Amino acid sequence: MSSAYNSGIPARAFWFSQQPVPISTTELTLSGLEDNYRRGIFYIEFYDASGNVVTPSTGTMDITASPLGKFFMRNHEDRLFPANASHPVEFHGMMSACKVVLSGITGVTAWRAAIWRS
Repeated sequence: MSSAYNSGIPARAFWFSQQPVPISTTELTLSGLEDNYRRGIFYIEFYDASGNVVTPSTGTMDITASPLGKFFMRNHEDRLFPANASHPVEFHGMMSACKVVLSGITGVTAWRAAIWRS
């Protein structure tokens, strides 16, 4: 791992919600993140009524981060991500808060999100 991303702090996950939340909850925000990490990778899981991990049929995810906790920005790709994306979304740099907003998600009943910081 490049020293630009290794601050000597052990990597760790920060959960928006440890337990899945109903799909009717379309926005989760996580604030108060420690600023001694250089990278953040978002992971989102979707579930059916039985608690099985599933892939949504349709919909998008708007994943943003805020360096100072007020103004939220998209990552360098500057786009909405499909809910059935096969790769996590990555941010680099200062991040004190982050947000996931879902839109038009179908085929699921619940979801949860985490960010891995290193």
